[in-house]
Amino acid sequence: MGHKHHRHRHRHMHGAARRVSSIGHHYKIAFIGQPNVGKTTLYNSISGENREIGNWAGTTIEIGYTSISNNGQKILLVDLPGTYSLLGLTREEYVVAEYLEKEEPDALVVVTDISALPRNLYLFLEAIEVTKNVVLVVNMLDEADRWGINVNLDLLSKRLGVPVVGTVAIKGIGVKEVVEKALEVAMKRIKPEPIEINYGPLEKYISMIVEELKKKNFNTKLRWFAIRILSGDKYLLSKLDESTRNHIFNIVEKAKIDLGEDPSKFIVTVRYKLIDKLLLDVFAKKSLSDRITEALDKLLLSSKLDAPLSLMILGVTMYIAYQIGSWIYNEISFLISEILIPIIEAEFLSQLPFLAKSFIVDAVLGGLDLVISFIPLIFMFTLTLSFLENSGVIARLSLALDRFFAKFDSTGRSAIPILMGTSCNVIGVTTTRMIFSPKERRRLILTLPFVQCSTRQAVLAVILAIVLPPLIAALLFTLYIIIGFIIILLLNRLMVVREGAARMPTPIELPPYRIPPIRILNRISWIRTKQFIVKAGKAILIGNIVLWILLHTPPSAPPEQTLIFYIGYVLALPFFPLGFTWKEGVALLTGILAKELTLSSLDLLYGGLTNISSYLSLPTLVALTTVFAYYSPCFPTMTAIRMESGKWIEALKSVALGFIVSTILGYIV
Repeated sequence: MGHKHHRHRHRHMHGAARRVSSIGHHYKIAFIGQPNVGKTTLYNSISGENREIGNWAGTTIEIGYTSISNNGQKILLVDLPGTYSLLGLTREEYVVAEYLEKEEPDALVVVTDISALPRNLYLFLEAIEVTKNVVLVVNMLDEADRWGINVNLDLLSKRLGVPVVGTVAIKGIGVKEVVEKALEVAMKRIKPEPIEINYGPLEKYISMIVEELKKKNFNTKLRWFAIRILSGDKYLLSKLDESTRNHIFNIVEKAKIDLGEDPSKFIVTVRYKLIDKLLLDVFAKKSLSDRITEALDKLLLSSKLDAPLSLMILGVTMYIAYQIGSWIYNEISFLISEILIPIIEAEFLSQLPFLAKSFIVDAVLGGLDLVISFIPLIFMFTLTLSFLENSGVIARLSLALDRFFAKFDSTGRSAIPILMGTSCNVIGVTTTRMIFSPKERRRLILTLPFVQCSTRQAVLAVILAIVLPPLIAALLFTLYIIIGFIIILLLNRLMVVREGAARMPTPIELPPYRIPPIRILNRISWIRTKQFIVKAGKAILIGNIVLWILLHTPPSAPPEQTLIFYIGYVLALPFFPLGFTWKEGVALLTGILAKELTLSSLDLLYGGLTNISSYLSLPTLVALTTVFAYYSPCFPTMTAIRMESGKWIEALKSVALGFIVSTILGYIV
């Protein structure tokens, strides 16, 4: 490709976007595009394996960074989130708009999809109002024949006034030219002169707002700011002082009266009319839709079959992912715990005192075992989710389930993390990134641990099988799972009373069905998995060490005299009327670290699981399984909640919510 990659390790936290972008690069090239156009695929084709991830200041929205060298020039490539527009109505739109406003890249690459070019060009028209230094990429040219499309890229470039490059990103076709054109624009060797958009009767109001902004010493992108305000960008308006805001509000109201409609609708109409005019000669589509896509959509989006089919597709794909991931998980766990650790213990630790050896084996190596064992599960589910996202399935599932979730102030996208959570709550929490509304996402992160993950299901199944007849055990097990879903939906609905509506209906793009390349899926999945390992692995290891210390303080003391006894006793206090003892408190406490530890704790404390029913009554045992089903997320899930929300307090809120709900249900039982 004519350029060399250089790896830079950055520690990305909130605010990292601005810090990294200012470090010793000659030029900065940013990539934007609507969802499902292949923007990140193109970016990955350029950046190779060197992509680093950071969060934009004050948000959890990810931005990708890569440093490359091209003909002696050091370039920072920036992969901005997929966004439908630059209005700032969603978190992604806000981040992209603010980045372009504050960072001012030397060249802006707008990526479009050949099959949706008329719609994708809407973002391009917004982009040229921000900067003239734009390069347009028309991706997926190999699908032009399948979609019956003819497009003259040279004529399109002439009409738009910017360089236009055709690509097939997944095959690397045209990728080199994208870098070269963007660099020429950045270096001022090519000076684009984009088409100017005339908004007719709205122009005088744009000028009036510009004059108001000038009074407050705004000196850049005034026209773009004015158009955003007229388009309904309330966030931008809220940044102004009250006097200026009131003056501009009056201008917007005058524009409404003059136009006879909302200025935002007028702007959209003008842009789409311009797109139609631009593409009249350069773009010809032979057929309106692909027959396969049309047939599958008719089946999947049928009013009677949409929800059942969506749940079935998700269930089957997750089942396959879990079976593969859990098999690898078990093999790795067996290799570490049954082979490697005993060898290390025998060869290197045999001469150490008991406590020192126990600390290394149980606390340190045991914690590493827990972290490493998570890797195949995380990877398999991110791989599955990436496949569903890039094949066009996720968008359709979200649309199919949207009507039902709207009753609970949520969108259809919430169904995906909830169902992912049945296999692993960590996966469910990290998958909430696909939800546009910050408030809806926060609520789901808080309540998602009420879903029964596969490990919790296994613990419940074992205990119920020991103390109840098979039929009753199966019915109660199923009821626990159903109640978990109901609790999530009801809590999300109840939070509306205190916090207001969270649902933010957003346009759901329905891209053509595709078979995404495994190379790209593998790269995306590994980036996400690595991010979890780096951010959550440290916390899990520390948590395991802390638990070991509690179990062995004071050293060599019997269980009833250790710190964990007293903590377990305090934890069990609210449940004493239910018949719980300190042993159940310890079992619940160890279950916070990892749910499967509840079984091993009960087995150890009662001298065997089958002995439990000799010490506890049947109502107490059923109350115990009920509390266990909902009382707290495990520590890895807490870490994921902190990672996604940016605050430990959110993880503690989730724990508190779980304890309250589980206590109430325990007493009801």
